[in-house]
Amino acid sequence: MKNHSFVATGTRLAFLGFLLWGKWLAASEVEWNPEVREVGVFLCHATFSWDMAKEQLQILANLQRDIQQKLGLGDPREKVEVFLFSSQETWARYHRQYLPDTPFRRAMFRKPDVILKTKSSRGKIYAYLSPQLEQDLRHEGTHAILHATLGKPLPIWIDEGLAEYFEVSLPPWQNPTWLEQTRSRLQKHQTIPLKKLEKITGMRDMTREAYGDSWAWVVFLLDGPQPIRHILPDYLRDVSKKLFYPSLSSRITKVSKTPHETLLQRYFLREMPD
Repeated sequence: MKNHSFVATGTRLAFLGFLLWGKWLAASEVEWNPEVREVGVFLCHATFSWDMAKEQLQILANLQRDIQQKLGLGDPREKVEVFLFSSQETWARYHRQYLPDTPFRRAMFRKPDVILKTKSSRGKIYAYLSPQLEQDLRHEGTHAILHATLGKPLPIWIDEGLAEYFEVSLPPWQNPTWLEQTRSRLQKHQTIPLKKLEKITGMRDMTREAYGDSWAWVVFLLDGPQPIRHILPDYLRDVSKKLFYPSLSSRITKVSKTPHETLLQRYFLREMPD
């Protein structure tokens, strides 16, 4: 008499083995260059020869220099890993295998929310060789450097505003993505009040308008009138060292009693350099 239980179990095991083999095969299709390149805070992995990525490595080196000089930040507390893929298809395949719980994007930064710091808890950047790679590396790299240096997350609007600021190698105020939108919104008195930006706690509330207004505030605070240029660097240092610290809006009000929107209008519509 046949042991149907044994047959069924054997069939299930064979099917499970087939699924696991399929997963292993899919993962094995992403072949990494065995040489890991270290560029400042970044540990870089690639699915292609490093001869193809000299410019990309220089972008990361320049970014770390730009951020540290502009914000007066010290050295990062931990390394950041960068994973560069040869094509969108290769990145998509890896994403399906290892990051299925996240929406697929051209590039992304991820930082595990853990207390104990290990190699696996490092922040990670993922991007592929696209025409927008420089912009992607500078944007996601900014998030990564800020997290690695400050040791804690920033308010979303500041984090994204700084990433938009540093994503271009042009003078940041010339960023074509946001400059004209900002001027138009300021002329129409449509900008989001600063105190409302400070209350944003989720990415769902970071609309295109919120991104643009966050960028505008960072530009104003870092490149605006000399008396206010210390405010954002001081705030970032407080974030890294203290549990409680004044908001950016209160710091600005302490320096200038002029209404916040008026400060932006005066700078972007009259005082900004060409």
